[in-house]
Amino acid sequence: MTELFCRMVRKPQGIISVALLVALAVICIFGPWLAPYGPEKMDFLGRFRAPGWQNWLGADQFGRDVLSRLLSGARATVPMALGATLAGSAIGAVIGVASAYLGGKADEFIMRTNDAVMAVPGLLMALLLVSTLGNGAGNAVVAIALAFAPGMARVTRSVALAVLRPVTGLADAELFDALAQLRNADLLYDLPPFDMGVLAFRHPLIQEVAYSMQLRSRLSNVHVAVAKAIEALDWGSQDEFAALIASHYEFAGQIMQAVEHLQRAARWIGRTNTAESLRLWRKARSMLQALPQSEHVDQLRALASAQILNCGWREGISAEEAMRYARSTDKMHEPLVIGAYGRVLASTGAVDDYVTLAQNAVKLTFEEGDVGPYATVNAMLAQAFFMSGRLNEALSAVETASAAIAEHGGFDGNVTLGLNPNQLLGFDIGYWIKCLKARTLVQFGRFTEAEPLVAELLQADAEMAPVVRFIPHFASVEMAWARGQGDLLRRHAACVADIAKQSDMPYIRVLSLFGLSLSDAVAGDLAAAVDRLHDTIAFARRVKAALEFEARMLAGYADLLFRAGRLDEALDVSQQAIDLGRLRTDRIAELQGSLLRGLIRASSSALRDDREARDLLERSERLLDVSAAGIYQPLLVDLRSTLERAR
Repeated sequence: MTELFCRMVRKPQGIISVALLVALAVICIFGPWLAPYGPEKMDFLGRFRAPGWQNWLGADQFGRDVLSRLLSGARATVPMALGATLAGSAIGAVIGVASAYLGGKADEFIMRTNDAVMAVPGLLMALLLVSTLGNGAGNAVVAIALAFAPGMARVTRSVALAVLRPVTGLADAELFDALAQLRNADLLYDLPPFDMGVLAFRHPLIQEVAYSMQLRSRLSNVHVAVAKAIEALDWGSQDEFAALIASHYEFAGQIMQAVEHLQRAARWIGRTNTAESLRLWRKARSMLQALPQSEHVDQLRALASAQILNCGWREGISAEEAMRYARSTDKMHEPLVIGAYGRVLASTGAVDDYVTLAQNAVKLTFEEGDVGPYATVNAMLAQAFFMSGRLNEALSAVETASAAIAEHGGFDGNVTLGLNPNQLLGFDIGYWIKCLKARTLVQFGRFTEAEPLVAELLQADAEMAPVVRFIPHFASVEMAWARGQGDLLRRHAACVADIAKQSDMPYIRVLSLFGLSLSDAVAGDLAAAVDRLHDTIAFARRVKAALEFEARMLAGYADLLFRAGRLDEALDVSQQAIDLGRLRTDRIAELQGSLLRGLIRASSSALRDDREARDLLERSERLLDVSAAGIYQPLLVDLRSTLERAR
């Protein structure tokens, strides 16, 4: 449903349709309160008054306001219309299927009766039925449904000549002669409108025999012809139908063509549904395994492996599965596969391993003539440094990637298997690099530099894939939390939640819940914030998504517990954040956990331990030097001041 809505709002017609449906829903719900007058209020001096300021849609023969009656009556009439449409569709489908199943004289009688009913205008038929059945909402629904049903009955049995021509491979004269013979043999018959060349089988058994017996020897050719016929149609070139074309090529045994269309479908659906994209990439790679080894097949297999890894970290695949895909690569895709494998490792192991793999990937690329992979793996390196809490190195890698793109004017001339890096990864690499820079600047505490960059990113985010579109909103959440800007934090946390709901990606879902817990905190409901973040961490562990962020979430959890006055729990959780931060080599998580634990030890009379607090202060100062995470400088100053006052 989310995918359908996203497709609708990409086009002006879809936006208008959605707006009209929303307006109709508002009228149905709030119509009686929106009406300027009572629906039964009469004004005999204003009978048949023309539309104007007093009566926007005029008045009827009793002086009643037409707009008020329309708004008040919508609540009853719209559900009636919806019910009549659904009932008419169901009745028509039953009639059409029954007619096709019975065949022979019964089919002839049903369809000729259906044609006779269709000859009467639908509105006139509905009025005749109402006059026969009597007044009442139920009778009106029945009448409209029966008037609508014949058209639906006719739809169930059609097949278009536009597809028959390319599938049969016959010239028009030969095709029409063959169809005439089938008509004469009473195997096919024409459907109205008769000038459109729409045909139907006389009986479903005829269709089954045709496909199972007469066409069995040509079944592969038929599937190929159907696939090519669809490709030739206007709608057939759209990516959302690539999976349909792929299925026909697969049934025809043409694996290479099937894989190419399947990969196109996976890239398209990957913008909104990573889980389905992951399934399609796995299927494509599985199909490629059966093909003889060649350079082109190896490249496609490596591309599929890279995309599985690219989708896998968002959906939470295991390191063991990731290793299997990482081992099957080629020289062309090796840098991207190594980087993507490192990204998966970062979710369960040490982030420094991701750094090492990304550095190795950079060494395999060259800036001259290889700007796409070069910029992409440098962006991966920047992400790895960011996750490991080495912000200076992260910013350096970001600048390197940005400079490479700027110098070569983008990726248009840099393609692999006909695809540029944006198409390979399924999102805009340049936008992602700017997002990485924005988050890095926020962690530096350089908010005046981060703000205009975030604003720039937010202006373009509607066109971006969800996996990068949420990042500037999340950066805004982090920045607003550090600056105590509650309204800004709540607004952007809600935006991340909306993107998570639309995309249904576990990774974004975890980060959205983290943002909502901070939103609860700034609203003053620390109990709800603590409970939500506790559940968020449990959810991340259960779905195995965003676990590279787990240590920082634990540090944030300790912070909320500290603010809520639950110091014993905060002390325990802060140690968990420190331990996991060290295990995952996340220096920022370890820094925040150390500062919070030091504050608890220095400020609580019951839990006071000045020696440990001073050790934690020294450790925090070293971590701050290494990470350069200036966003935590105020917390360090607070810890230092607390210890100085205690002397």
